[in-house]
Amino acid sequence: MRMSGEMDYAPWLDDLRERLPEHAAVLRRLTEYVRRDPRVVQLLVGCSVGRGVADALSDLDCHLSLEAEAWPGGLELIEPLGRSAGEVIDLLHHRWSGAGDDHRRTAVQYANGVQLDLMVSPVSGWSGMRPLDVVIL
Repeated sequence: MRMSGEMDYAPWLDDLRERLPEHAAVLRRLTEYVRRDPRVVQLLVGCSVGRGVADALSDLDCHLSLEAEAWPGGLELIEPLGRSAGEVIDLLHHRWSGAGDDHRRTAVQYANGVQLDLMVSPVSGWSGMRPLDVVIL
């Protein structure tokens, strides 16, 4: 199941590439990877990148929703996903204490200087609201 109202993200990524080529390259690789996996419902990028105010030091704040049936087994795709987007210097999976078992957070540091902060949850954890500072890839 893909979220309805899915936009054509290519022009948005092209614009980002003009301003932040390394960030755009990581997002393009992540997007290409997840679009091939039927367990993935959506990939979002938010915060400063989503608002269009990021600079070269901004991280990529992303959220990945998995099909409910793919939770938690689909978490196996997260490490290969992170590694598919560039040369990895460091990768860390963790959970926030007190937040329950319906999420996983992964931090990735790439050799090109880009940092990825990826939150993963089942699609049942997604409210359907689309904040103004979020782009659905």
